[in-house]
Amino acid sequence: MNARERGALAGLTVVEVGGSQTLYAGKLLADQGADVVLVEPSDGHDSRRRKPVVLADDGEAVSASFAYLNSAKRLLRLPDDDATAAERLRAAMATADIVLAGGSPRELERLGIVPEALADTLLVTVTPFGWTGPWRDLHADELVLNALGGMTALGGYADGRPLQPPAGLAYNAAGLFAAVATAARLVRGAPVVGHVDVSIHEVVVMGLENAAQFWDLERKVRVRTGGVDSQVGRGVYACADGYVYIMLGLSAGSAFWGRFVAWMREEGVAGLELLEGARWAERSFIESDEAKATFRAVVEPYLRAHTKVDLYEAAIERSIPLAPVNDMADVLRELQLLARDFFIPAEGSARGRAPGAPYQLSATPARPRLALRRDGRSSASAVRDAPVPHEDRRALRGRRPLEGVRVVDFSWVGAGSYFTRTLADMGADVVKVESGARVDQIRVSPPFLDGIWGVDRSGYFADRNSSKRSMTVDLKRPEGLELVLGLIAGADVVASNFAPGTMERLGLGYEAVRARRPDVVYVSMSMQGAGGPRSRVVGYGLTIGALSGLHSLVGESGREPIGTGTNYPDHIPSPGHAAFAALSALRHRALTGEGQLLELSQVEATVAMLGADALAASLGIPTPPQANDVRRPGVHDVFPTAGVDRWIAISAEADQLGALSEALGIAAPDLDEESLIAAASSGFDGRELMEALQARGVAAGVVQDARDLIEDDPQLAHRAHWVRLPRPGVGAFLYNALPFRFDDVDVRPQTGFPALGEHTREVLEEAGVGADEIGRLEADGVLA
Repeated sequence: MNARERGALAGLTVVEVGGSQTLYAGKLLADQGADVVLVEPSDGHDSRRRKPVVLADDGEAVSASFAYLNSAKRLLRLPDDDATAAERLRAAMATADIVLAGGSPRELERLGIVPEALADTLLVTVTPFGWTGPWRDLHADELVLNALGGMTALGGYADGRPLQPPAGLAYNAAGLFAAVATAARLVRGAPVVGHVDVSIHEVVVMGLENAAQFWDLERKVRVRTGGVDSQVGRGVYACADGYVYIMLGLSAGSAFWGRFVAWMREEGVAGLELLEGARWAERSFIESDEAKATFRAVVEPYLRAHTKVDLYEAAIERSIPLAPVNDMADVLRELQLLARDFFIPAEGSARGRAPGAPYQLSATPARPRLALRRDGRSSASAVRDAPVPHEDRRALRGRRPLEGVRVVDFSWVGAGSYFTRTLADMGADVVKVESGARVDQIRVSPPFLDGIWGVDRSGYFADRNSSKRSMTVDLKRPEGLELVLGLIAGADVVASNFAPGTMERLGLGYEAVRARRPDVVYVSMSMQGAGGPRSRVVGYGLTIGALSGLHSLVGESGREPIGTGTNYPDHIPSPGHAAFAALSALRHRALTGEGQLLELSQVEATVAMLGADALAASLGIPTPPQANDVRRPGVHDVFPTAGVDRWIAISAEADQLGALSEALGIAAPDLDEESLIAAASSGFDGRELMEALQARGVAAGVVQDARDLIEDDPQLAHRAHWVRLPRPGVGAFLYNALPFRFDDVDVRPQTGFPALGEHTREVLEEAGVGADEIGRLEADGVLA
């Protein structure tokens, strides 16, 4: 097979060892052609025992997670004898290009996986808190990691306990970022050896949207708001057969509000006069209880009389961001996904289906596989005789992996900007092309420094645009378009997240760009992809969460689903998959000279993170809201501690209940009653109880909010996760570091976000445009 047929990562051998933390990374690498060998202990990988369990047509029971994450891998089962198993593992790792290892550092060290012993290999470790630091050896599962990482604090109902995101999401997100970091070490072709240290704790923190910036800039702690609208026309609304998510923006101040009210008027909805007047454009009013109650009283009778699909279709006709809150069975019937052939069939099952590739590459398409069999693709008695020699495995150490890569960035708002920020922090020269006439929405979205509005004062914008440069240009002017095409002629990557057709209308579609730069990697990442009957549907991260099934998986039985409490798709699935695919495409280009088109649907990228639930739903297994269910016996939940709205996540396995009862000072039988556990835990300081449980080997962690993460988290401080950088003339802003560290180079943000148009003259001068010509273009308004 040629490079196109084999994938962008063909020729690489990956040995994957440890727990479930790496499985999604291994899947992504295998889908792009790498030979991934999953090493299993003698009793099988722990993912074989994860729920839900599905039945193949021959009656064999298989974990949906194991099938979804491992079908494209080879399997290497180690023998019972410890000495023989250790020798076989060492032999396997010695012949690998990449070792992908998941678990705690202590567990990995027991397996002989230490950076010093694998210095001639690309070693990627995915551990709960990173390889070093005061929390290095804390006991933690996903429930505890979500609590300590701040996601649980933002999830849940306003009147109830905090709730974590769906089971498996934190590990899949960690695997996604591990794949991104791995691909970054491959962009020159050969692997750059060394240690890549991925912290799941930091991955969870990356999903907090703007919570950290709200505390840092405005001293506001974002809290869970499930069941309560954040403002008028933004939230979950009941309909005839379930729920829809509506997101109208700043109400009367937005075009969406006008379209929505016009729709209701067409339908003869009574009471619309109550939604008129200047106050409906005032933020203080539209966030008030009076406004929210009035809006619901007027529109809910109409919504409750119509199905979610009917409402969705009507909203599509009017370009209104309204989406059905799909459960996973609905997702499998979603018209757009079916039209794009997104789902792949399961070998061994006539009905089983699961998500296919979360992106489409024109030259090296991913080739995912799904099989409901215990034995995987094939067994591996050995990996290979010896690694492929690469003379330059060490030559590129000490350089940020994307130094020399030029990106022309047309993306805006959340997902696209986070994708290109990832490239920028790793060394790419990212030039953000902006317009002074139509400013990026999140430049004017809170929080603002000192609470003062301004295009160069938003913490939301800052954290998505570190390490970039900004130029302004009027793309509708022929001279402006020609300037940008000139920049593209020297670019390696062109990126946008506009609706399909927008770049083409500007004269910047793939064919036009490829005419100027034939080997370009062109990234298009719209909400629902470039093709299909719903490709032009308008929406945001929250409506993507509703469409993808993510929203439906968080909540409690009998109450409305509430989602993760953040625009999660904008910060993990969409930018992460775009980064992995783009970096893989750059490797293919380095080896072959061929560029390609990368087309990503943000809905598909999110559904791909929920593959086990989709597979279960395809076989008739319900996927209700999970609350804090970890799908294992024992005591696993969030309980109150002393203080106002302070909580602790406790994850005690069935054989640890004695230790739990001892720490809480209650009798073991009382552990059957969560109310008795809560009564006991509420008398403890949360951090003291966490320490007591950890000392007994029980996974536990306080539910941290953004203030805790910034001011009181010793692990984030040790790893220098928070980076504070100045904006000259304005002040300092807080940035997330990427959730991985390279052992030879710093990939944290190097510079703060750019002021609007700050680098226009600099970029044009580098492109050879003379000072007089730049002055003329400025005077003519071309650079506005």
